[in-house]
Amino acid sequence: MALALSSATLFSGCFVSFDGYQLAADRDAGVPSGGAASVGGTSGVSGDSAGGSGAGGASGSGGNVGGAGMSGSAGMSGSAGMSGSAGMSGSAGMSGASGSAGAGGTAASAGTSGASGSSGSAGAAGSGAGGKGGSSGAGGTSGAGGATICPPSSPTTGPVLIEVPKPGGGIYCVDSTEVTNHDYGLFLADPLGPVVAGQSSECAWNMNFAPETGPDCSLTDYADNKLPVDCVDWCDAKRYCEYVGKHLCGAIGGGSVAVASFADASKDEWYAACSHGGTRAEPYGSAYMGGNCADVSAPGTRAVLVPNLSCQGGYDGLFDMSGNVAEWEDSCNGANGASDQCLVRGGSYASSATSVPSALCDASSPSSNKAPLVRRDSHHEQYGFRCCLEP
Repeated sequence: MALALSSATLFSGCFVSFDGYQLAADRDAGVPSGGAASVGGTSGVSGDSAGGSGAGGASGSGGNVGGAGMSGSAGMSGSAGMSGSAGMSGSAGMSGASGSAGAGGTAASAGTSGASGSSGSAGAAGSGAGGKGGSSGAGGTSGAGGATICPPSSPTTGPVLIEVPKPGGGIYCVDSTEVTNHDYGLFLADPLGPVVAGQSSECAWNMNFAPETGPDCSLTDYADNKLPVDCVDWCDAKRYCEYVGKHLCGAIGGGSVAVASFADASKDEWYAACSHGGTRAEPYGSAYMGGNCADVSAPGTRAVLVPNLSCQGGYDGLFDMSGNVAEWEDSCNGANGASDQCLVRGGSYASSATSVPSALCDASSPSSNKAPLVRRDSHHEQYGFRCCLEP
């Protein structure tokens, strides 16, 4: 049985703290004999047209039309016209007190982005033929929606997040590297971090979040802040990701992904990221090439500091998705507890294309390169993790 390290002992010294418009006044005089049409008014400023003579003007002398504009005068074009003595179009025009008014002002100018212009209000009916009817204001274009982006990282949220396209549109976010000793040490040092209460039921047995030591784990694994943390079990990884506001990589859209979907780029967050949407066998290309990543082909028998710049992909800015340490995934064959079998992905420093765990993104064949299922409570120096986020 592996022995638990206290956070104080394990990570001591291992990380750093981290209008107005002016209108000309027009005067209106009616024709003294009855039956004759009132004199057509002059056009308003920049009006579309002047009203013609009415079919039957007021007999006798006509009074002044409103306070401005003669009978039949057209409304102002542009932002706000007047209909007869009618008010401005675009908002609500005021009816002329007397005299003929245009049928309506011309259109108000287009509304600002996202808002539509108001249509011109109709003037009061009069004896004149009436000016040209106002057209409704053109609708403004709607504002473009803000693009969804991955939030910036901070000293307490772990690796920088990289955008990965979702099938059918949108994005989700994936840690650029595996979670490091430094990242995990901050979690352990925070009293609000390694809290056993509130874990999901399948992790009720997990009473300690510190990486363990023992036959498969060594203190040398924690000698550098930029090494990926290892010897943490599935529940440790899940709790850390929740602590930093993310989740252990699982299903696209959130939650766990079925074990049978681990090579489905439309469902599995980890696989879609590693394989560039299911188009690559390895994060860097279509076939395994020794020496690109920290796997069995590379010098040394331990994990390397992250990021390993030669092992980039499936998307730019993602590193070490093949080799270094295999990564826990939110994909298990049950929800019973410590003995459930869960996936680890991408292989480790001891992996190749055909080993278990495999260094391939797609390890879907039912042979020796299949993605391995290991116990939820396993601790091993070849197992680490990274987190994902649905923004």
